[in-house]
Amino acid sequence: KLFATNVQGYLLGAQASIAALRQTGGSMIFTLSNSAFYAGGGGILYVTAKHALVGMIRQLAYELAPDIRVNGVAPGATNTPMKSLEGLNSRSVPLNQIPGFEDGAAQAVPLQRIAEPEDHTGHYVLLASRENAGLTTATIIHSDGGWEIRSAGPARPRKA
Repeated sequence: KLFATNVQGYLLGAQASIAALRQTGGSMIFTLSNSAFYAGGGGILYVTAKHALVGMIRQLAYELAPDIRVNGVAPGATNTPMKSLEGLNSRSVPLNQIPGFEDGAAQAVPLQRIAEPEDHTGHYVLLASRENAGLTTATIIHSDGGWEIRSAGPARPRKA
C-alpha cells in the first residue's frame, strides 16, 4: 500500500495532468523526502519508494520536455504528525510525539533545527515559476537543514 501510494499514485497523477499542463504551460512538482537519497530513514518500503521517485522525476522530465518541466522538493525532518514507519501499524506514533525526537534530529543536521512545513513552501513557489525557474527541470531541491553534508564526526556544539 505504501509503495503504491508513493510511486503509483504519483505516476497516475502525472499521467492525468499532462494534457492540462501542456495547455497551460504548467509544471509538475513532486514531494520526496531526504530518504530518497539515503538509507536508514523510514524502512525498506518507504526508502525504496522515495528512491523510485528520483528516477520517475528524471524520466518524466526527459519524456515531457520541452513542454512540461518536472521537479521535486525533498524535505528532511519536519514537525508534522507523520507517523513513524517502523511498524506500519496502529501502534505507530507521530514522529513529533516521540520523546527527544526533535532535539535528536536537530542535532543531526548542520542548521540544528527541525523544519516547520512552511519552511519548504518557497521551494515549491520557485519551481512553479516560469519566470524564475523556466530552465529548471529534473531538479530536486533538498530542504533538509544540510543533512547531506553532515559529518560522521562528533556532534557540533549547539548554539545557545
